[in-house]
Amino acid sequence: MHTKRSSPKISKVVDDLVVLLKLNMYIASYFFEKYRSKLSGEAIEFVALDLLNELGF
Repeated sequence: MHTKRSSPKISKVVDDLVVLLKLNMYIASYFFEKYRSKLSGEAIEFVALDLLNELGF
C-alpha cells in the first residue's frame, strides 16, 4: 500500500527529470551551435564536454 501511495510522486519526479534533461540538452545544443563556427573540432569537443559537465551529466 505504501508503494502505491508513493508511486505518483516517483512518476512526478521522473517527469521533472525528463523536462530538466530536455532543457539541458536544448541549452547545450544552443551553446554548441553558437560557438561551433568559431572553434576547431577539438575545441568544440572540449566545450561540449565542459558544458555537459556543468549541466551535471
